Amino acid sequence: SLDNVRRLRGFPQPPKPNWLLGHMGQVPPTEEGMTKLTQMMNTYPNGFMIWMGPITPIIVLCHPDLIRTMANASAAVAPKDVVFYDFLKPWLGDGLLLSAGDKWSSHRRMLTPAFHFNILKPYMKIFNDSVNVMHAKWQRPVTEGHNRLDMFEHISLMTLDSLQKCVFSFDSNCQEKPSEYIAAILELSALVAKRHQQIFLHLDFLYYLTPDGWRFHKACRLVHDFTDAVI
Repeated sequence: SLDNVRRLRGFPQPPKPNWLLGHMGQVPPTEEGMTKLTQMMNTYPNGFMIWMGPITPIIVLCHPDLIRTMANASAAVAPKDVVFYDFLKPWLGDGLLLSAGDKWSSHRRMLTPAFHFNILKPYMKIFNDSVNVMHAKWQRPVTEGHNRLDMFEHISLMTLDSLQKCVFSFDSNCQEKPSEYIAAILELSALVAKRHQQIFLHLDFLYYLTPDGWRFHKACRLVHDFTDAVI
């Protein structure tokens, strides 16, 4: 609306490389993209605006005072990113991460007692055991002379290992044993990030006609079957 356009004029924006795509593709989910984002934050230390396509603006807040204001705001004032979260719903459902409003508030109240220190304390041994498995894995590349490590997959597996043991009393040995489930989670993460950068595939009916859409649907089915079997 015109009101929104007027409000957005107060935010600086980097040069737009393309009038149709806006800033899409300028900050990919890679190390190069993170470097570009850091450069933007140095140029606009309070915050800036980028465009996802011709009509969707995104405000990026950089200064802690501005971020604090938004983080403390109610869900009604600062709603979740509907577009990106909708991409996740076929995979993650409508739980605490993706839900909003009264449903989120209700689920949040129910879960809060589960994270009390006295309840988490007995799980410390499980957390430590899972971390020790991860550290033992790291010793192998170190002894072979490698000095670089991609942390994402290792920490994701360690977290999954802890969750399965704590929530379901289920030990899948997922940190040591390759599995289709882990591969599917990694593929889903990559596909969602890739789709976010492709404005023409934001429409479900188009996305699910593409090879990426088929792979997303297949990976969703696999992770849901695994979860159902564990439960």
